[in-house]
Amino acid sequence: MMELASSSLMKTSLQHLQAGLTADCQGRYRDAAVAYMDGAPLLLQVAREEGVSTPVKQLLKSLSQSYLNRIQLIKTQLEAKEDVPPNKAVDRAHPNMIGELQEDSKEFLRTLSYQPFECNLEEVKGMTQAKEFLWKNVVLPLLFPGFPDSVTRVKKGILLYGLPGTGKTMLMCAVARIVSCPVFRVTATDLVSRWSGREQCLKRVKELFRHALLNQPCLVFVDDLEMICGPEKEGGIVGEVREEFFTQLREIAAGNQVTVIAATQKPWLLPGTLQRRFDRRFYLTLPSADERVEILAHHFVSIKHQLTEADFDFLGQMTSGYTGADLSVVVRSCSMAYVRTLQKATHFRKVTVSPDEGRDKTEQVMLVPCGSSEAGAIEITVEFLNPERLLEVPATRMTVEEELKEMRSSVCDADLQQMNQWHEKFGQHD
Repeated sequence: MMELASSSLMKTSLQHLQAGLTADCQGRYRDAAVAYMDGAPLLLQVAREEGVSTPVKQLLKSLSQSYLNRIQLIKTQLEAKEDVPPNKAVDRAHPNMIGELQEDSKEFLRTLSYQPFECNLEEVKGMTQAKEFLWKNVVLPLLFPGFPDSVTRVKKGILLYGLPGTGKTMLMCAVARIVSCPVFRVTATDLVSRWSGREQCLKRVKELFRHALLNQPCLVFVDDLEMICGPEKEGGIVGEVREEFFTQLREIAAGNQVTVIAATQKPWLLPGTLQRRFDRRFYLTLPSADERVEILAHHFVSIKHQLTEADFDFLGQMTSGYTGADLSVVVRSCSMAYVRTLQKATHFRKVTVSPDEGRDKTEQVMLVPCGSSEAGAIEITVEFLNPERLLEVPATRMTVEEELKEMRSSVCDADLQQMNQWHEKFGQHD
């Protein structure tokens, strides 16, 4: 669902509507109406695209209608030569909606250990419910800031919980790449360290939320929340940091446009008072069979293979209990399987390869590993061969099966059981 944000229609609509919001803020109502008129119909076209769920269609239509209502009001007031009433929603929109940070906030970001990595929406496979929820409650309100709460509202606190490797961090990074507002992402090491004193740790927590308020609307991502707000260790300062974190969460919840999204691998370590600070708790489960097929197919695009649709379906069933991260490791290992074969090979044989389209039309003679008893086997090791003459053998279903024998799921049954028990007791069920 979040792939809508990367569509050309959505990007064009966003450009027009943000220009209209800026003009509306500055009192240039004619320009605002023109920009709204250019952008609002595009939202309706996006809603008609294939794959858009009914709730999102209704939301996009409501957003478009709110802009059309504003256009009609501006037109009526201007024709009557009367003052146009300010848009209350626009009054709430922060002028920083294009994502520019305050200078001192840029300095603060440089002190964080987080380094952004490339994570496109297309890489986030599975997690359909989580993506749709974040799309409706976080992405859309931040893409189109200034909308009335009756249309949509950014959730003030969202807790993503699940086993390691289920995609919590990847999902947060994908959201960060869509929205145009500032994003602060911190880990436990940014806020709590045994090498930092009590005052310094508390100051870091206060600084984080101070900069978030300065640059609102914005997102605050907190990774490994249980390490920041978990049980107190002997001689530690986690308890004081936790209380300060509680205090800051209470303050930003009062009419501010700061959304906190936290991720945890062990939600049972979080105190109940903290759990209540997140008005939405979302369980990222292990991928289903269909989602595993989708994840495997996505990763195998980058390597040469001969897997069919039936092979992917079989592997999807075979990898029950694997996380998305486990599957990506399996595929990377498959890409290295041929390299390991080359390193072990003591004999090679010649094969004739037909020319590819657009290349040299002459046939090429390449070398592939073989057994010592095969016809035409040449005793030689890879160190003495020209790499350009080596023919890459594509991965097959047998290749993946061999790798799966060596690479088991990283999921611990005890942790999975504890996670499911916590979800049944404290999670939210749609």
